[in-house]
Amino acid sequence: MNIKKHLLRNWTGYAFLIPGVSFWGIYSYIGSYVASDGTLVEPFFLIPLGLIFISIGCIILILKFRIPLIIKILFLLLPAAVILLLFWRLPQSIIELFFS
Repeated sequence: MNIKKHLLRNWTGYAFLIPGVSFWGIYSYIGSYVASDGTLVEPFFLIPLGLIFISIGCIILILKFRIPLIIKILFLLLPAAVILLLFWRLPQSIIELFFS
């Protein structure tokens, strides 16, 4: 397939992927530091925003490929399972933060 046709057909997926990666790059470029009063100053909102944009872009690109439905479902469930495993302890830490 011609690269130009591929990019034109799948522009919506790339329209989400490029800002998502850019958010992570901007977060790395800005960095974080500890202010004089001891508070941590960082643009933390860029991390989940980038993850959301990248996830949406990947879902759009996976759904646009001409592959069988069962493979599409597996490709969509695999990243969800990885994210669930990575953040498995996150709800427990949030509960401890607010109720301890």
